Amino acid sequence: MKQGITKLIALCIFTLATSTASVADVARLAPDASALCPDDGSGGSHVVFLFDLSELRTGEGRVIDEAFLDWVVPNLSSDEEILFAVYRMESSWNAVQVATGLELPLWDSDEVSGWSIEPLDFQRHGGLVRLNLRPLVEDWLDGTQANHGVFVEFSDSPSVELASELNAARLIIRYGFVQ
Repeated sequence: MKQGITKLIALCIFTLATSTASVADVARLAPDASALCPDDGSGGSHVVFLFDLSELRTGEGRVIDEAFLDWVVPNLSSDEEILFAVYRMESSWNAVQVATGLELPLWDSDEVSGWSIEPLDFQRHGGLVRLNLRPLVEDWLDGTQANHGVFVEFSDSPSVELASELNAARLIIRYGFVQ
């Protein structure tokens, strides 16, 4: 009987601890700034995004569970594989100057995340691009890296609609607090 009571107490403590261990939040952030880089003749596209993380709750024990850049890129070719790569921006930038080619963005050469879309992906989910930015978002939030945004390159030529569809991208962050 003593063993049964001990197990019951342990189960109650475990249930209480796990039910109060974290409070989950989800932030769905539209870009604060974005720009399509001018065509460089490579046959691909280059885009920069900046997301303001100041609306995330702060506090001791914050844990980032997921951070994805989700974007359905308009008018991608559905006949071939398209590769995406994300890089951390190294310095601040101005969207107008980037879009007009007056200021070329500086980015880190180490890829943060990648994604590919194959022809079947268009049938499955309409060409959704989901780029994992969790390590980068964690670095921004803990101050390890300055948040200057991300540089996204992909192996498809820019469409006419691409510049007007940049605000459709969302940085979705799921996070909580460990007590």
